[in-house]
Amino acid sequence: TLSAAELSFYGDGRTYLAPDAYGVEVWQGNRWVAVKGLQDAVSHPLANGVNKAAWLPVTASRLRVLFHVHPGSTMRLVELKVF
Repeated sequence: TLSAAELSFYGDGRTYLAPDAYGVEVWQGNRWVAVKGLQDAVSHPLANGVNKAAWLPVTASRLRVLFHVHPGSTMRLVELKVF
């Protein structure tokens, strides 16, 4: 059962920036589905810190994170922990 994640992004203020937003999806049956109850913190992730996301508990065999990267920038995910 999964209900939270911590994501860390590297940022240098020029080339590498945290994404504008991100979403979390899980594999349900034969398709990807957005987790329910994802908190608003994913709308403004921070670079060089820990971003915490929480959602309603779900059992799944796969999880993915979708990033909305600012045009012209590069994103570097340093660490992802799922709980």
